[in-house]
Amino acid sequence: MNAKHDENHVPTMIAISDADGVTLIPIKINPVTGGIKVSDGMAGSVYGRVSSQHDDNHVPTMSGVSSADMTTVVPIFADSNGYLLIKST
Repeated sequence: MNAKHDENHVPTMIAISDADGVTLIPIKINPVTGGIKVSDGMAGSVYGRVSSQHDDNHVPTMSGVSSADMTTVVPIFADSNGYLLIKST
């Protein structure tokens, strides 16, 4: 799976699958509101020391900084529907 690109060659967001920690998943956006589709409250899975990955065109998957130490880079996961896993509470 490769990230889609717009007419200016800007890549879309991709994340790592929470099902296997390897498969790349495109993040879905609501075309009416422009909002990111999310799966709220899902814990997801952590696959050891999974690091950010790249698609075949070297587009990186999404990542963030650990809330525990504000230093460690942590990959962001998506479910099989392309919904970003979040925990809003």
